[in-house]
Order: sequence, then C-alpha cells, then structure tokens
Amino acid sequence: MFEKVSARFLGKGDKFKATSKSITDTHNIPLVYCKKGNNGIMYWGKKGDFETYNNIISIIYNG
Repeated sequence: MFEKVSARFLGKGDKFKATSKSITDTHNIPLVYCKKGNNGIMYWGKKGDFETYNNIISIIYNG
C-alpha cells in the first residue's frame, strides 16, 4: 500500500549547509527530515538541490 521514497541531494557540498531553517525566496522547497522526536518540515531547500516528488503523502513513523 505504501512505498518508501528517498529524495537525493543533487547539489554540491554539504547538504545540511545547503538548507535553511526558515522559508526564504531561494529556500522554498519543504524538506521533511525524520529522526527521533520533533519530525516534520524542519528545513527548506533550494529548487534543484534536492530530488522532489509531486502528489506524495508523507507518513512519518511513530510521529
């Protein structure tokens, strides 16, 4: 019923340095980062730096 998808980092350098904790004119792609506790849209990326998907429902395990 559900299929796991991964959005690869396509940019150059460190993927965590390529993100922002708040939405801006350049960082406007929502990134869902899953870890223990406090999950959801925590970062924003630049268009083209991350593989993106359309029409996806994000279900975070135990979140």
